[in-house]
Amino acid sequence: MFCGQCGTKIDDEDSFCNNCGNERSTINNWDGIYKSVTKFSKQKREQKRLSKNEEEKQEKKRLAKEKRQEKKRLAKEKEEKQEKERKAKEEKEKQERVEQGTVAELIRTLSPKDYIVLESLRRDDWQLSLKLGTMELMAITEKLFRCGLIKRLDREPTFDEKEKLLKFMDSPAYKQHIKRIEQLATPEFKERVKAYMKKLGFESEYDLTELTGKGKELLNKKIKELKSEWGKLVAIYKTKDGQKLKQEIDNHRFDFPLMLYMGFSSGFIMSAMFNSMGIGMGGYLAEDPMMTEPLMGPIVMELEGFEKSPVTYEQFMESWEKDGYYDENGNWVDTSADGSADSGSTGSSDSGGGEGGFMDGGMGGG
Repeated sequence: MFCGQCGTKIDDEDSFCNNCGNERSTINNWDGIYKSVTKFSKQKREQKRLSKNEEEKQEKKRLAKEKRQEKKRLAKEKEEKQEKERKAKEEKEKQERVEQGTVAELIRTLSPKDYIVLESLRRDDWQLSLKLGTMELMAITEKLFRCGLIKRLDREPTFDEKEKLLKFMDSPAYKQHIKRIEQLATPEFKERVKAYMKKLGFESEYDLTELTGKGKELLNKKIKELKSEWGKLVAIYKTKDGQKLKQEIDNHRFDFPLMLYMGFSSGFIMSAMFNSMGIGMGGYLAEDPMMTEPLMGPIVMELEGFEKSPVTYEQFMESWEKDGYYDENGNWVDTSADGSADSGSTGSSDSGGGEGGFMDGGMGGG
């Protein structure tokens, strides 16, 4: 039996519905049972609908909350990213300023040997690499690369460049140099070479370097300065003021190797300058470490040859305006276009004023 009020099942011995409390007399009221069941079903459906609506409402709230939290998180991440980027930018700019200051100081303090390496690159004098220590040459090259004065050749080498390079690499001196390095190479040295190659962007030993526009500009400026200083020395030399000449030579003694290597100073005039002061040029220049190293050894030997030249100071001054010069053996070399610059009975000559002469030809190839 079922309760006519709520439809709940009732045991036979019960007089009242255990669910709603209706009397047993209404139990067989089938119309009431139908109504009560229908009502209960509607209530259940309504409760279910309300429950579902509540769930959907709560889900919307949860989603909205998550969306707000996600938006807040993204905003925070964006802010943190921007702050990180700002700090990274500031740090990069700081490092760039420090690097610019360091580079400016490196350029300001470039040594004559650094400029000689620049000049060797300008004239493609690869023989210089055999005259400098390998570690020293790598250090100088890295410095010049860091200063933006040289760069890896960003084009395919020309046929002439390749031919010249291979000819150099096929020379006995280069092969002996490589053999010596292979014998001395340690694991540390090999790692140093790898780091050097990576820093300069080299992929093989056939990669070449060249001067940048900045490097050319700096080298031309240095050449102009040294030519001016050399001109001053020559002018003072003509005045026969030995004391002033000695003072100027002392001021520029460390520039002599560069002047000689670049070829615009004359070994003969330099020798005559020292002779006019009664100073031995070989001994004076030998005090400079640059002049005692393999790089400058051949120049010292040539200068010592000039010191023994039979040309006198008076003969040299007498022939100052003529196109020609005396070589280290005292023989006159005519450089005029028509060969009319005769040395004359006095044996006078012209050294070329530092623009030609023995040292220019002798050092043209480094």
